[in-house]
Amino acid sequence: MDDEKVSLDHLFESRRAFVDDLFESRRASEKMQEKIMKCKEFVGDALMEMEQEATLEYYNVDSMLKAYEDHIAALKNNKFILGIPAIDKIIRGVNAGEVLTIIARAGSYKTTLLQNLLKKYVNSSAWGSIFFSLEMPVASVTERFGSMVSKFSGSDIESMWKQDNNYRAGIEKQMKEELKNLFVVEKKISVEEIKVYLKHIQEKEQVKIGLIGIDYLGLLTEEGFSEYQTVSKISKDVKLLAKEIGLPIVMLCQTNRQGEDGTTPISLSMARGSGAIEESADFILGLYQTEETSDAIIVEPSKLICAILKNRKGPAGRSFSLDLEPETFTIGSDTME
Repeated sequence: MDDEKVSLDHLFESRRAFVDDLFESRRASEKMQEKIMKCKEFVGDALMEMEQEATLEYYNVDSMLKAYEDHIAALKNNKFILGIPAIDKIIRGVNAGEVLTIIARAGSYKTTLLQNLLKKYVNSSAWGSIFFSLEMPVASVTERFGSMVSKFSGSDIESMWKQDNNYRAGIEKQMKEELKNLFVVEKKISVEEIKVYLKHIQEKEQVKIGLIGIDYLGLLTEEGFSEYQTVSKISKDVKLLAKEIGLPIVMLCQTNRQGEDGTTPISLSMARGSGAIEESADFILGLYQTEETSDAIIVEPSKLICAILKNRKGPAGRSFSLDLEPETFTIGSDTME
Protein backbone atom coordinates (compact mmCIF):
# COMPACT_ATOMS: atom_id res chain seq x y z
CA MET A 1 0.00 0.00 0.00
CA ASP A 2 2.80 2.42 0.93
CA ASP A 3 4.54 1.57 -2.32
CA GLU A 4 1.39 2.40 -4.31
CA LYS A 5 1.04 5.77 -2.48
CA VAL A 6 4.68 6.66 -3.25
CA SER A 7 4.14 5.72 -6.88
CA LEU A 8 1.01 7.92 -7.14
CA ASP A 9 2.77 10.85 -5.45
CA HIS A 10 5.65 10.51 -7.86
CA LEU A 11 3.28 10.40 -10.86
CA PHE A 12 1.41 13.47 -9.60
CA GLU A 13 4.65 15.40 -9.10
CA SER A 14 5.85 14.38 -12.56
CA ARG A 15 2.63 15.56 -14.19
CA ARG A 16 2.66 18.82 -12.26
CA ALA A 17 6.27 19.42 -13.31
CA PHE A 18 5.31 18.65 -16.91
CA VAL A 19 2.41 21.14 -16.78
CA ASP A 20 4.66 23.77 -15.18
CA ASP A 21 7.25 23.23 -17.92
CA LEU A 22 4.51 23.49 -20.55
CA PHE A 23 3.24 26.80 -19.17
CA GLU A 24 6.79 28.09 -18.82
CA SER A 25 7.50 27.08 -22.41
CA ARG A 26 4.33 28.82 -23.57
CA ARG A 27 5.26 31.99 -21.66
CA ALA A 28 8.72 31.87 -23.25
CA SER A 29 7.13 31.38 -26.64
CA GLU A 30 4.84 34.37 -26.10
CA LYS A 31 7.81 36.49 -25.05
CA MET A 32 9.67 35.32 -28.14
CA GLN A 33 6.67 36.21 -30.28
CA GLU A 34 6.62 39.68 -28.71
CA LYS A 35 10.31 40.10 -29.49
CA ILE A 36 9.75 38.91 -33.06
CA MET A 37 6.86 41.35 -33.50
CA LYS A 38 8.97 44.20 -32.14
CA CYS A 39 11.77 43.23 -34.53
CA LYS A 40 9.33 43.18 -37.44
CA GLU A 41 8.02 46.60 -36.45
CA PHE A 42 11.56 47.93 -36.19
CA VAL A 43 12.60 46.44 -39.54
CA GLY A 44 9.36 47.66 -41.13
CA ASP A 45 9.91 51.19 -39.85
CA ALA A 46 13.51 51.09 -41.03
CA LEU A 47 12.49 49.87 -44.50
CA MET A 48 9.78 52.50 -44.73
CA GLU A 49 12.28 55.19 -43.78
CA MET A 50 14.72 53.87 -46.39
CA GLU A 51 11.97 53.89 -49.04
CA GLN A 52 11.02 57.44 -48.14
CA GLU A 53 14.65 58.53 -48.36
CA ALA A 54 14.96 56.80 -51.74
CA THR A 55 12.01 58.83 -53.10
CA LEU A 56 13.45 62.13 -51.87
CA GLU A 57 15.48 62.56 -55.03
CA TYR A 58 16.91 65.96 -55.86
CA TYR A 59 19.59 67.36 -58.15
CA ASN A 60 22.50 69.69 -57.58
CA VAL A 61 24.37 71.19 -60.51
CA ASP A 62 26.72 68.19 -60.82
CA SER A 63 23.88 65.65 -60.97
CA MET A 64 21.96 67.96 -63.33
CA LEU A 65 24.88 67.97 -65.76
CA LYS A 66 25.24 64.19 -65.42
CA ALA A 67 21.51 63.72 -66.15
CA TYR A 68 21.81 65.89 -69.26
CA GLU A 69 24.88 63.95 -70.39
CA ASP A 70 22.88 60.71 -70.04
CA HIS A 71 20.03 62.31 -71.97
CA ILE A 72 22.32 63.23 -74.87
CA ALA A 73 23.76 59.70 -74.93
CA ALA A 74 20.22 58.25 -75.01
CA LEU A 75 19.36 60.40 -78.04
CA LYS A 76 21.94 58.51 -80.05
CA ASN A 77 20.01 55.29 -79.39
CA ASN A 78 16.43 56.41 -79.87
CA LYS A 79 15.35 59.82 -81.10
CA PHE A 80 12.31 59.80 -83.34
CA ILE A 81 12.79 62.00 -86.39
CA LEU A 82 9.64 62.65 -88.42
CA GLY A 83 11.49 62.63 -91.72
CA ILE A 84 10.04 66.05 -92.62
CA PRO A 85 13.15 68.26 -92.35
CA ALA A 86 11.37 71.61 -91.97
CA ILE A 87 9.41 70.36 -88.95
CA ASP A 88 12.27 68.26 -87.53
CA LYS A 89 14.47 71.37 -87.50
CA ILE A 90 11.98 73.18 -85.29
CA ILE A 91 10.96 70.47 -82.81
CA ARG A 92 14.37 68.67 -82.91
CA GLY A 93 12.90 65.19 -82.81
CA VAL A 94 10.70 63.38 -80.29
CA ASN A 95 12.81 61.86 -77.53
CA ALA A 96 12.21 58.92 -75.21
CA GLY A 97 9.48 59.78 -72.72
CA GLU A 98 7.97 62.48 -74.94
CA VAL A 99 4.52 62.56 -76.57
CA LEU A 100 3.68 64.00 -79.98
CA THR A 101 -0.05 64.54 -80.44
CA ILE A 102 -1.57 65.12 -83.88
CA ILE A 103 -5.05 66.65 -83.93
CA ALA A 104 -7.37 66.84 -86.94
CA ARG A 105 -10.92 66.30 -88.08
CA ALA A 106 -11.92 62.90 -89.49
CA GLY A 107 -10.81 62.58 -93.10
CA SER A 108 -7.93 65.02 -92.76
CA TYR A 109 -5.17 62.41 -93.29
CA LYS A 110 -4.01 62.17 -89.67
CA THR A 111 -3.89 58.34 -89.83
CA THR A 112 -2.09 58.63 -93.17
CA LEU A 113 0.53 60.88 -91.57
CA LEU A 114 1.01 58.46 -88.65
CA GLN A 115 1.40 55.46 -90.98
CA ASN A 116 3.98 57.35 -93.04
CA LEU A 117 5.91 58.30 -89.88
CA LEU A 118 5.93 54.70 -88.61
CA LYS A 119 7.00 53.37 -92.02
CA LYS A 120 9.88 55.86 -92.24
CA TYR A 121 10.96 55.01 -88.70
CA VAL A 122 11.24 51.23 -89.22
CA ASN A 123 13.11 51.85 -92.48
CA SER A 124 15.70 54.12 -90.86
CA SER A 125 16.10 52.39 -87.49
CA ALA A 126 17.26 49.00 -86.31
CA TRP A 127 14.39 49.12 -83.81
CA GLY A 128 10.73 48.40 -84.42
CA SER A 129 7.44 50.19 -83.82
CA ILE A 130 3.94 49.18 -82.71
CA PHE A 131 0.89 50.70 -84.39
CA PHE A 132 -2.20 50.53 -82.17
CA SER A 133 -4.82 50.88 -84.91
CA LEU A 134 -7.90 51.11 -82.72
CA GLU A 135 -10.12 52.54 -85.47
CA MET A 136 -9.02 51.06 -88.79
CA PRO A 137 -9.11 47.26 -89.31
CA VAL A 138 -5.85 45.53 -90.13
CA ALA A 139 -6.94 44.77 -93.73
CA SER A 140 -7.35 48.49 -94.44
CA VAL A 141 -4.06 49.26 -92.71
CA THR A 142 -2.32 46.63 -94.86
CA GLU A 143 -3.79 48.00 -98.09
CA ARG A 144 -2.62 51.50 -97.24
CA PHE A 145 0.88 50.34 -96.42
CA GLY A 146 0.84 48.45 -99.72
CA SER A 147 0.02 51.71 -101.53
CA MET A 148 2.76 53.59 -99.70
CA VAL A 149 5.37 50.97 -100.51
CA SER A 150 4.42 50.30 -104.14
CA LYS A 151 2.98 53.71 -105.17
CA PHE A 152 -0.10 51.92 -106.52
CA SER A 153 -3.57 53.13 -105.50
CA GLY A 154 -5.71 51.17 -103.06
CA SER A 155 -8.02 50.01 -105.86
CA ASP A 156 -4.99 48.76 -107.80
CA ILE A 157 -3.75 46.85 -104.77
CA GLU A 158 -7.16 45.24 -104.31
CA SER A 159 -7.27 44.18 -107.98
CA MET A 160 -3.78 42.68 -107.81
CA TRP A 161 -4.70 40.58 -104.77
CA LYS A 162 -7.88 39.37 -106.44
CA GLN A 163 -6.00 38.34 -109.57
CA ASP A 164 -2.99 36.99 -107.67
CA ASN A 165 -0.64 38.21 -110.43
CA ASN A 166 3.13 38.86 -110.52
CA TYR A 167 2.72 42.42 -109.25
CA ARG A 168 1.28 41.08 -106.01
CA ALA A 169 4.35 38.91 -105.34
CA GLY A 170 6.63 41.89 -105.87
CA ILE A 171 4.63 44.14 -103.56
CA GLU A 172 4.48 41.45 -100.86
CA LYS A 173 8.25 41.09 -101.01
CA GLN A 174 8.74 44.83 -100.78
CA MET A 175 6.34 45.13 -97.83
CA LYS A 176 8.09 42.32 -95.96
CA GLU A 177 11.40 44.12 -96.40
CA GLU A 178 10.24 47.64 -95.54
CA LEU A 179 7.77 46.76 -92.76
CA LYS A 180 9.73 43.92 -91.18
CA ASN A 181 9.80 45.49 -87.72
CA LEU A 182 6.36 47.08 -87.73
CA PHE A 183 3.61 45.42 -85.68
CA VAL A 184 -0.12 46.25 -85.71
CA VAL A 185 -2.62 45.82 -82.87
CA GLU A 186 -6.26 46.44 -83.83
CA LYS A 187 -7.95 45.46 -80.56
CA LYS A 188 -9.33 48.23 -78.34
CA ILE A 189 -7.15 48.42 -75.26
CA SER A 190 -6.38 50.51 -72.20
CA VAL A 191 -3.23 52.53 -71.63
CA GLU A 192 -2.04 49.93 -69.12
CA GLU A 193 -2.40 47.12 -71.68
CA ILE A 194 0.03 48.88 -74.03
CA LYS A 195 2.84 47.81 -71.68
CA VAL A 196 1.66 44.19 -71.89
CA TYR A 197 1.74 44.24 -75.70
CA LEU A 198 5.12 45.99 -75.69
CA LYS A 199 6.70 43.28 -73.53
CA HIS A 200 4.99 40.45 -75.42
CA ILE A 201 6.02 41.64 -78.89
CA GLN A 202 9.63 42.36 -77.87
CA GLU A 203 9.99 38.89 -76.35
CA LYS A 204 8.19 36.99 -79.10
CA GLU A 205 9.69 38.84 -82.09
CA GLN A 206 13.12 39.36 -80.52
CA VAL A 207 13.21 43.00 -81.59
CA LYS A 208 13.61 46.17 -79.57
CA ILE A 209 10.62 48.50 -79.92
CA GLY A 210 11.56 52.17 -80.21
CA LEU A 211 8.31 53.92 -81.13
CA ILE A 212 4.61 53.64 -80.25
CA GLY A 213 1.80 54.99 -82.48
CA ILE A 214 -1.81 55.26 -81.25
CA ASP A 215 -4.84 55.84 -83.51
CA TYR A 216 -6.52 57.41 -81.61
CA LEU A 217 -6.92 58.79 -78.07
CA GLY A 218 -10.73 58.59 -78.03
CA LEU A 219 -10.67 54.82 -78.62
CA LEU A 220 -8.43 53.91 -75.68
CA THR A 221 -10.63 52.30 -73.04
CA GLU A 222 -10.98 54.14 -69.75
CA GLU A 223 -13.83 54.50 -67.29
CA GLY A 224 -14.97 58.02 -66.54
CA PHE A 225 -18.07 59.97 -65.62
CA SER A 226 -17.71 62.35 -68.55
CA GLU A 227 -15.76 62.80 -71.76
CA TYR A 228 -13.69 65.47 -70.03
CA GLN A 229 -12.66 63.16 -67.17
CA THR A 230 -11.97 60.25 -69.50
CA VAL A 231 -9.86 62.24 -71.96
CA SER A 232 -8.01 64.00 -69.14
CA LYS A 233 -7.01 60.71 -67.49
CA ILE A 234 -5.99 59.05 -70.77
CA SER A 235 -3.88 62.07 -71.80
CA LYS A 236 -2.03 62.11 -68.48
CA ASP A 237 -1.65 58.32 -68.41
CA VAL A 238 -0.14 58.26 -71.93
CA LYS A 239 2.45 60.83 -70.87
CA LEU A 240 3.28 58.84 -67.74
CA LEU A 241 3.49 55.68 -69.87
CA ALA A 242 5.97 57.31 -72.27
CA LYS A 243 8.21 58.21 -69.33
CA GLU A 244 7.84 54.79 -67.69
CA ILE A 245 8.69 52.73 -70.78
CA GLY A 246 11.25 55.26 -72.02
CA LEU A 247 9.87 55.55 -75.56
CA PRO A 248 8.47 58.31 -77.77
CA ILE A 249 4.72 58.05 -78.40
CA VAL A 250 2.78 59.53 -81.31
CA MET A 251 -0.94 59.78 -80.58
CA LEU A 252 -3.77 60.95 -82.81
CA CYS A 253 -6.70 62.97 -81.52
CA GLN A 254 -9.88 64.20 -83.19
CA THR A 255 -11.01 67.80 -82.97
CA ASN A 256 -14.22 69.01 -81.44
CA ARG A 257 -16.95 70.73 -83.45
CA GLN A 258 -14.84 73.86 -83.80
CA GLY A 259 -12.81 71.91 -86.36
CA GLU A 260 -15.86 72.08 -88.65
CA ASP A 261 -15.29 70.28 -91.98
CA GLY A 262 -11.51 69.93 -91.74
CA THR A 263 -10.69 73.01 -93.82
CA THR A 264 -10.59 75.38 -90.82
CA PRO A 265 -7.08 76.17 -89.53
CA ILE A 266 -6.49 74.11 -86.39
CA SER A 267 -5.97 75.66 -82.95
CA LEU A 268 -5.20 74.11 -79.56
CA SER A 269 -8.72 74.79 -78.32
CA MET A 270 -10.07 72.36 -80.93
CA ALA A 271 -8.61 69.25 -79.24
CA ARG A 272 -11.63 67.15 -78.29
CA GLY A 273 -12.59 66.64 -74.67
CA SER A 274 -10.02 68.26 -72.43
CA GLY A 275 -7.27 70.84 -71.95
CA ALA A 276 -5.23 67.97 -70.50
CA ILE A 277 -4.33 67.01 -74.08
CA GLU A 278 -2.43 70.28 -74.43
CA GLU A 279 -0.88 69.97 -70.98
CA SER A 280 0.32 66.38 -71.38
CA ALA A 281 1.75 66.56 -74.90
CA ASP A 282 5.28 67.76 -75.54
CA PHE A 283 4.44 68.59 -79.14
CA ILE A 284 1.14 69.15 -80.91
CA LEU A 285 0.67 69.23 -84.68
CA GLY A 286 -2.62 70.26 -86.24
CA LEU A 287 -3.68 69.03 -89.70
CA TYR A 288 -6.24 70.62 -91.99
CA GLN A 289 -6.89 70.94 -95.72
CA THR A 290 -7.27 74.11 -97.71
CA GLU A 291 -10.20 74.29 -100.07
CA GLU A 292 -9.70 73.81 -103.78
CA THR A 293 -9.84 77.16 -105.59
CA SER A 294 -10.05 78.04 -109.26
CA ASP A 295 -10.36 80.96 -111.62
CA ALA A 296 -10.80 81.15 -115.37
CA ILE A 297 -7.30 79.77 -116.00
CA ILE A 298 -5.81 77.99 -112.98
CA VAL A 299 -7.23 75.36 -110.64
CA GLU A 300 -5.47 75.39 -107.28
CA PRO A 301 -5.87 71.97 -105.63
CA SER A 302 -6.44 71.64 -101.90
CA LYS A 303 -3.36 71.33 -99.72
CA LEU A 304 -2.67 69.43 -96.51
CA ILE A 305 -1.41 71.94 -93.94
CA CYS A 306 0.52 70.94 -90.83
CA ALA A 307 0.64 73.59 -88.10
CA ILE A 308 3.04 73.40 -85.14
CA LEU A 309 0.70 74.26 -82.26
CA LYS A 310 2.92 73.35 -79.33
CA ASN A 311 6.67 72.87 -79.13
CA ARG A 312 8.24 72.24 -75.75
CA LYS A 313 11.70 72.82 -77.21
CA GLY A 314 11.11 76.12 -78.94
CA PRO A 315 8.72 78.37 -80.85
CA ALA A 316 5.38 77.25 -82.26
CA GLY A 317 3.00 78.82 -84.71
CA ARG A 318 4.56 78.00 -88.06
CA SER A 319 2.62 76.06 -90.71
CA PHE A 320 3.75 73.95 -93.63
CA SER A 321 2.09 72.47 -96.70
CA LEU A 322 2.90 68.76 -96.78
CA ASP A 323 3.85 66.77 -99.85
CA LEU A 324 0.73 64.57 -99.99
CA GLU A 325 -0.14 62.10 -102.74
CA PRO A 326 -3.78 61.19 -101.95
CA GLU A 327 -3.94 58.28 -104.41
CA THR A 328 -1.22 56.33 -102.63
CA PHE A 329 -1.54 57.88 -99.13
CA THR A 330 2.10 58.95 -99.38
CA ILE A 331 3.52 61.97 -97.56
CA GLY A 332 7.00 62.95 -98.71
CA SER A 333 9.70 64.95 -96.98
CA ASP A 334 9.23 68.18 -98.97
CA THR A 335 7.28 71.08 -97.49
CA MET A 336 6.27 74.59 -98.38
CA GLU A 337 5.72 77.25 -95.73
